Amino acid sequence: MSGNRPLKTSTSILAELTSRVDKLRIDPAVSSLCVAFSGGIDSTVLLHSLVQAYSGAPVMPLRAIHVNHQMHARAGQWADHCRAVCAGLQIPLDVHQVVVDLSSGVGPEAAARQARYDLLREQVQPGEVLVTAQHQQDQLETLLLQLLRGAGVAGLAAMPLQTAFGSGWLFRPLLEISSAEIAAYADELDLDWLDDPSNRDTNLDRNYLRHEVLPLLEARWPAAAATVARSARHCAEASSILEQVAQQDAAAALVGNRLRLGPLQELPADRQNNLIRYALRRLGYPYPTGRQIGTVISGLLEARGDSQPQVCWPGVQIRRYRDQIYFLPDHDFDNTNARSAYEWDPTTELDLGPVRGCLQVEQTTDSGLAQQVLEKSLTVKFRGGGERIRPTGERHSRTLKNLFQEAGVVPWMRGHVPLIYAGERLVAVGDLWVDTQATPRHGEQGYRLDWRGPQDLR
Repeated sequence: MSGNRPLKTSTSILAELTSRVDKLRIDPAVSSLCVAFSGGIDSTVLLHSLVQAYSGAPVMPLRAIHVNHQMHARAGQWADHCRAVCAGLQIPLDVHQVVVDLSSGVGPEAAARQARYDLLREQVQPGEVLVTAQHQQDQLETLLLQLLRGAGVAGLAAMPLQTAFGSGWLFRPLLEISSAEIAAYADELDLDWLDDPSNRDTNLDRNYLRHEVLPLLEARWPAAAATVARSARHCAEASSILEQVAQQDAAAALVGNRLRLGPLQELPADRQNNLIRYALRRLGYPYPTGRQIGTVISGLLEARGDSQPQVCWPGVQIRRYRDQIYFLPDHDFDNTNARSAYEWDPTTELDLGPVRGCLQVEQTTDSGLAQQVLEKSLTVKFRGGGERIRPTGERHSRTLKNLFQEAGVVPWMRGHVPLIYAGERLVAVGDLWVDTQATPRHGEQGYRLDWRGPQDLR
């Protein structure tokens, strides 16, 4: 028994799977299916049932992919087993090796999962659906792990049936099938699968839940996996509503990688929290802890207008300047030991590094730098203090400090704006200002500076 209902038969599992996949078939955006095939019992049943469901009635192209984590002495034999299974089912199989970063600090289980999904995300083709074999007990484990980590409703929604993934989608058609039903299917059809011994290692969090905790829960509450799956769906609905609210708030506050302070301050604290999380998610940055979110709100929103507060955690830093909050990658913008000068041949592109971007010139007319300037020995330097330039159209020279402040250039990038010198003379500041005496005369060929900085300056 699974909960208080009889186990689904292989026939009913096939019918359920067929119904779910049929909905994909009628979607014109979907071109093919790719099964993530580990060779374990779950993915073996998934692959076999997909083939059986459409035997004699060709579905969209179907292939399989196996990821060798190279973490077990028999990993190569497991790949050979997967090749043999796919050959017997006449399904093309791609085998890929990954290197798992065991020094990342997240543990071997999470590191292997990250490496696997990074590879799968790269391999999914445009319009392709990656089909994975997570089932009802996997959903229960995921929700409990998220709960123990203090996740919000998005985390407690656990695994959705379908979601965007790389250039295609990720699809989990077995989420309402129990592990017992999967085992019964495999036994009934006498399937051959692999047993990874690491799945019995209870030092790993998920395995501890699976072998030590869930048997006790399901002995007392037999329908735990099914009922918790309903809770996950409720959380998914709540998460969808929060997403819609965040999108409405973002329409007035989020511009690129910046939040406008005024609209953000008008929101109550819970919607400020929700909008900041939405911005991080949309920009691809990692979430903070609850305490860090509180620091963002109190430290950045309540700071004095003339201050420049910042909050950082691995992978992201959030800074405020004037009336905007900036979400930035975890670069060392304040590094004063970066290379201070470059000799530059303007016929080539100059790479200044991950913070400072690239510098090149393009031909133009009556603007930019004059030809004779570029024929001199050019040097690219960075601010040391006291630099002055007379921008085109200005009657007097001005300090860069004054120009940057007037233009609203963010403080953390001011020391990284390239200063172009012809000999000892400052002739250009990035592509922001050109010295009036370095510009071409009327009708002469000019060269426009193109500085592709990786970050917005304003």
